[in-house]
Amino acid sequence: MGRKIPRKKHRGVKDPYKQQEERFNKIKNKLNAKPESTESQEIPRRLQNIAKFNSVISRKGLPMKKRKKEKLKNNTLIDGRKYVDREKELPGMTRPTKLVPLLQQHPKETYKKFLKRVDRVTHEIIKEADFEKKFKVEVKRDERGQVVAVQHQEKIDPLLSDKQKEDLVEREEKKKAARRTLRCLDLSGCHNMVGQDCSSHSSIALLLYGHPQIW
Repeated sequence: MGRKIPRKKHRGVKDPYKQQEERFNKIKNKLNAKPESTESQEIPRRLQNIAKFNSVISRKGLPMKKRKKEKLKNNTLIDGRKYVDREKELPGMTRPTKLVPLLQQHPKETYKKFLKRVDRVTHEIIKEADFEKKFKVEVKRDERGQVVAVQHQEKIDPLLSDKQKEDLVEREEKKKAARRTLRCLDLSGCHNMVGQDCSSHSSIALLLYGHPQIW
């Protein structure tokens, strides 16, 4: 361990008012007093710095450090048109790929500002997709991102094949025809009939519910 540093011993009780008076007597001739001689008076350092600064400005102008700006070349600018054909329909997709505006970096636009613009447009596209899902509509945009039209979504999945679309339409028509037939039938009379053939009703129920109903 290091040696113990000796401290000044406080011998006796010292009067604080007397100590304050002693300190004041040391500097009382320097406070608010006229200089003994104007020729021997020293110029403060801050005043010397101000005079030096003014002389530099008068000779060369205001010395300011110019920040070097990165010059963006045309071949280094990011262009969104290069990535249009890379978006393909993947298995399991229920809707086609949403058309995103083709963003291109401006000549004097920094990389950071361009990314902020991309982020802002991406959030707008996500909100638009939620709007389409909520109200079951489809917003049509052009390549510049301008809204062209707003129309209802198709009931048939656009990604289905032609045969699947035809089968779906045929199935929907059969269901509609069965519903119309059921409305025309007197179901209460059919319930009172005992021992009669209700095969037609069973076939209609098979189309609607997937299994024959017992009347």
